[in-house]
Amino acid sequence: MSCGPAAAVLTADPPVDEGAPLGTGAESEEERCLACVVTYRPDIPQLLALIGAVEAARGFEVALIDNSDSAHWHRHLTELATARDCRLIANRENRGIAHAHNQAIDLARRCGFARLLLLDQDSHISAASIERLNRELDRLTRAGRRVAAVGPRHVDCKDGTDLPFVRLTSALGMKPVRDAGPTVACDVLISSGCLFPVAQFDEIGPFDTQFFIDYVDIEWCSRARAKGFELHGVPASRMEHSIGEGVLRVLGRRLPVHAPQRQYYLVRNALLFARKRQVPMRWRLHLLLRAFAHFAIFSTLCPPRLQRLRWLGRGLWDGMAGRGGKLPGPDPEAQQQPL
Repeated sequence: MSCGPAAAVLTADPPVDEGAPLGTGAESEEERCLACVVTYRPDIPQLLALIGAVEAARGFEVALIDNSDSAHWHRHLTELATARDCRLIANRENRGIAHAHNQAIDLARRCGFARLLLLDQDSHISAASIERLNRELDRLTRAGRRVAAVGPRHVDCKDGTDLPFVRLTSALGMKPVRDAGPTVACDVLISSGCLFPVAQFDEIGPFDTQFFIDYVDIEWCSRARAKGFELHGVPASRMEHSIGEGVLRVLGRRLPVHAPQRQYYLVRNALLFARKRQVPMRWRLHLLLRAFAHFAIFSTLCPPRLQRLRWLGRGLWDGMAGRGGKLPGPDPEAQQQPL
């Protein structure tokens, strides 16, 4: 894959548009930022609103990385990218969020961008919040901090729940971190809305494609922390994001509800993550407890129970066996996103 001009359709296999000029961006090379939106059968008006917010932020250019699996969506995304003068990488199949993020890293490197903003298609963020992320990353970098990423505070748009930044303090769970300044040091950031210095990927490495869809950001954050990098939340930067299809409340805790096949990935990937060498013991214990609690709660309390039981059981089995990657068959997102 090569760097092409804005509005170019780039494909991973084989490369096209060799050596084309870059679009306009920020005033200096150091300030140039690329925002990559990962799409899969997107809601077009919602996607256009997100692109508009990025375009309004100073210093950011837009690229789309499309995992849609039909000619229908390829045509729509090509027309949109041409109309909005942004790059498009068309995978023509769902290769997973980790693969798309790695394509974004590669594109940012090839095109000479210093920073990379990752976004999901259903995220809502303002230009002001994007610029705030950039300013706080500037401030932390000037202070000599080794920052892997900064990210916004997330709000679940289904019920308005404010999701705090957290630290993993024990195997029993995450502890919210009190907002004590313009940024908050934390252990985990949700990838959508994260702003990364591209150079840090050289040491931390890319996202792990065996996870395909879930725990992709958590595993990368853990690896960054293990290598001595910091993660910072920016409370004044806010993003609305849909997490799951519903909410289940158990013993005072709020648990997002996903489709049964999606829950396969959640349970399996928790166990795959626990097998990683960089994972400290408290993380391993937390992940094991989380996977088995997830199995027990959702297979008994959430219909369709039998279908969930089968997918969750398969997730436990494959996770313990170390099997990763994409499952054969329909994508878990496709059930909720018809043509």
